[in-house]
Formats: sequence, structure tokens, C-alpha cells
Amino acid sequence: MSKTNDGEDSRPNDDLTDRLMCALATPLRRRIVTSLMHEPASASTLSEEYGIPLGNVSYHLSQVLFERCQFVQIVAIYQRRGAAEKVYALRPAALAGILEWPAIPPSIRSGLHGVTITSFLTSAVAAIEAEADEPAIAGIYSMQPIAVDRDGHEEIATAVEELRARVQVIEARCAALDPVELRQVIVGSAAFEAAPGSGEANP
Repeated sequence: MSKTNDGEDSRPNDDLTDRLMCALATPLRRRIVTSLMHEPASASTLSEEYGIPLGNVSYHLSQVLFERCQFVQIVAIYQRRGAAEKVYALRPAALAGILEWPAIPPSIRSGLHGVTITSFLTSAVAAIEAEADEPAIAGIYSMQPIAVDRDGHEEIATAVEELRARVQVIEARCAALDPVELRQVIVGSAAFEAAPGSGEANP
């Protein structure tokens, strides 16, 4: 099996945990992921910001995070001095299902949550706007601020986990069906303590 110049296997990582371990395996890649949480960037931009040779940043960004880990996506391409400069952003679809993996550093975990939730909200707004033209594809939306004790919070967490497990069962069953007959659905769930002034439940 071929190896990259940092000693890692060159085969693609299809498993979510493998891709996460691959993406966060080196300090430089963790630094790149952290930067992309804030805004998209190109290898040359990050190279100047870090004071690290362009070749090093480009390898980890394009060859590992993009091609092998599929952790980032290209969001723009600009022509700079006769060369194509690619701008990368975190790929929200690649983050689904890995955010609770215990090895994610807390500082990175919070940022990944933010990227994923922002992507979820963007998709939800787009779906709602599409429903005006095609009511038959109406989605299911629910938001309910409530006041609970510690036991209530734990019960909600259990319910969210049960929903995720049920969704996985449905996904596995539908994987055996004709993909032409399937529709793409985004399912999300969240339970969190409201920040002061953000619409928390009345006591």
C-alpha cells in the first residue's frame, strides 16, 4: 500500500471516524481546520498567515483534507498570476455523525458544531422557500423552549439519541431501495441550554 510523505496510508478514508482521525492527526491540519471554522481560505492565504511554506500548507489542505479525508470543499477558484487559486471551506456533510467523537479537542468541537448548525439552518431556510413553489415537499419543523430540571434535561438527551438511532435504522433500510425512488432529507436534532436573552423558556 502506498504511503504519503508523512507516513500515512494513501487510501481514501470512507469511515467517519477514520476521516476525523486523518483530518486532525497533525498540528498543522488542526490549525487549518480551526482557521476554516471562521472563514474559507486558500493555501496561499493560510501560508502567509502561518509563516509556513506554501508547499506544506497546500499538501495538507488539498491532498489530505480535500482529497483523502474529504473534510473540506472548494468554494471558489480565482486566477492569480496565471495560476488557479482554490478557496476551501469545511464540508458540513462530512461533519455529520462525528461531532460527539470523544477525541475531538474541545476548542475544535465547538467550532465544528457552529459550522454544522449554520449549514443546517441554511438548508432549512432553502427548503422552506422551496415549499412555496412545491407544497408537496413540506418539511417538519419544531422549536420549543422549555424549563426543565436536571432529570428533564437527561430525558430530552435520551430522546434525541433515540431519534438519531431510529433515523439510522430508516437510512439502513432505504439503502437497499432503488435510489431513483428516494428523496434527499436532512434530519437534525438539538437540545441545549439557552443563552440569556435568546428566547429561553419562562420559569
